[in-house]
Amino acid sequence: MTSLKLYEPPKERRYWIAKANAGKYFDIFCQNSVIAIGHLNKFLKQEFTGPPFKPESWQIKNMMTEYKGDKKYCNSNNYGQVNSFVNEMSVGDWVLTKGEDVVRVGRVESEPWVDSSPLQAQVKIGP
Repeated sequence: MTSLKLYEPPKERRYWIAKANAGKYFDIFCQNSVIAIGHLNKFLKQEFTGPPFKPESWQIKNMMTEYKGDKKYCNSNNYGQVNSFVNEMSVGDWVLTKGEDVVRVGRVESEPWVDSSPLQAQVKIGP
């Protein structure tokens, strides 16, 4: 057994976890100083591109329903993740993301935006 001291974050501070597809996008997030969500790519309408990206929750639901033609899709985890990312995450919130053997903590510095440019990361070779 090992003793552990737990810390209670201030009530006004919010934390998010960006799993990055089991660490697959960790280097991209860290090297580009961003976090991103891919669920939007499938159904995003052109009218919402550019900064800031702030559609209302009902607009996100409508886009997802139109894309799938199925209201059940809107009640899925995908909708919750997209809505939280766009409408609940705020400037100043903290984000934790995990790589293969490291955890990084970052702070949200901007409102969400849409950019179709591909993000890349330098590939690490060797130890």
